[in-house]
Amino acid sequence: MPKPNPGETEAEFVARCMADATMLQEYPEAAQREAVAHELFRRKEKMMNSALIIFNRAPLATLGGWIHIVPKGELPNREAGLVQVLDEPAFDAILANIAADRARLGDRWPGVYAGKEHFIYNDEQDS
Repeated sequence: MPKPNPGETEAEFVARCMADATMLQEYPEAAQREAVAHELFRRKEKMMNSALIIFNRAPLATLGGWIHIVPKGELPNREAGLVQVLDEPAFDAILANIAADRARLGDRWPGVYAGKEHFIYNDEQDS
C-alpha cells in the first residue's frame, strides 16, 4: 500500500493511489480505491495528532536530529534522578515544533522515525 509522503497533499496522495499497481490490483473499482486512499491519508493525519510525546535526550538531539517517542504519562529518568511529566501542553509544543520543522524543511523534511522499543531499563528485554 502506498504511504503519504511528507508534504504531499491529500489530493496528490489520492491521485498517486489511483494509479498505483498494488491499489489497482487490490481495489479494481475506482470508487473503492479512492475511498481507501482517503482513509490511508486520514490515518497518517491521525498519527501526527496522536497522544505520543517526543522525549529529547541530550545525546540523541545531536545525532542527525533524531528524536525518541514515548507515551503520555510520567517518565522516570534514572540518570538525571527526576521524573518527566508528559502532558497535553507538552504534546502541543512538540507537535508545533514538528509542524514548524516540516514547514521550514519542505520537501527535505525526513518525517518522523518509528522504531521498536529498546527496553533500556529492563535487562530481560532487547536493548
